Order: sequence, then C-alpha cells, then structure tokens
Amino acid sequence: MKKSIFLSLIAALTTLMLAACSGEQSAGERDDDEVESAEVVDETGEVADDDIVAPPADHSRVADYAEILRDHGAVKKAIERLDAAGVVAVVVTVNSLAGRSPGDYATELGNRWGVGDREKNNGLVILIKPKTDDTPEGSGQVFISTGLGTETGLDNAACQRIVSEVMIPLFKVNDYDGAVIEALGAIKAHLEGSPEKRAA
Repeated sequence: MKKSIFLSLIAALTTLMLAACSGEQSAGERDDDEVESAEVVDETGEVADDDIVAPPADHSRVADYAEILRDHGAVKKAIERLDAAGVVAVVVTVNSLAGRSPGDYATELGNRWGVGDREKNNGLVILIKPKTDDTPEGSGQVFISTGLGTETGLDNAACQRIVSEVMIPLFKVNDYDGAVIEALGAIKAHLEGSPEKRAA
C-alpha cells in the first residue's frame, strides 16, 4: 500500500536518494488555478531560509510556483496514470534555482518533500525553471530526478532522451502542459516496457 505522497512537515526528511537527468528550455504561461503554499513560503513559493520551495499546503502533486502551467487538472491526471507503473511523481516549477544546479535542487526537493514510498524509493520529480532572459542565469532548465527504486527501470539515458526529444521541442513553442503530460506518458511507457517491470 502506498504511503502518503508528501510528508506533512518539511522537517520529516526521508532517506530517498535521487539520481537525475537534465536539459534546457524556455518560458510560458498558466491558468488561474492557484497552488497554495506552506506557511514558511512567500507568495512566489520560495522558502525564506535556503530558497528550496516547500510543498503546497494542500499536498498537491503539481506545484506551479513559476505559474507556467495552464491546466493543472490535465497534468494531475497524467501523474495519476503514472501511478499504475508504481511511481509517485510530482511536477514542480520554480522561478529560481537559488544558485544550485538543477540536479541538486531537484534531489534536495525530493528528499525534503518525501516524494514516494520510503521503502520502495519510487519517487520522481520533474523540476522546471522557465527561461527568463538570454543571460546564463536566466536560461531555462528541466530536470527529471528519480528515486533509486524508479532508477532501476528509468536510467539517466532514458531521462535525457525524454527531456531532449519530448519536452524541449514543446518548451520551444511554450507548451509546458503538453511537455509535462507527454513526458509523464513517455516515462510510463518506458517503465512498463522495462525488463524490471516485466519481471515484477
């Protein structure tokens, strides 16, 4: 039986170890479906002490702090379809990585939020920082970070292919929703076709 997707307190850290893969992309918009944030978070979703965003107060699996997603409901449905592959996924968008690499940020976020089942290590974080300008600091970033239990069926090479072949082309036309939904579908298809999944 799956445990809670998120721990209710940030202080309750898990031992989730994450591996990941990344790429670059550009900016877009979202709808009026606001994501509530925890009390330690300001209106942009940034944590005051170390700039790692906190999980939404409502434990939503879509935390669109950069406000780039138009249809949170469709993204949530795509996340729920991935549950059948034994993966607990969250999608997080941020305006800043606070000087961290995308991989470090996504890994720390996944660990703090307690994404996935502690014993199965089956969490997955899709982290997106949209492009804000043409400077290196303003470049867009996308990172797929997987728990060790997920990584057995979804390695770095597979993540990189999904980022470069599925997500980035849609980011270039500002279709963030499509990029995330298609990526979640590609992850599900890859996991269901993996030898580890077939043997289970």
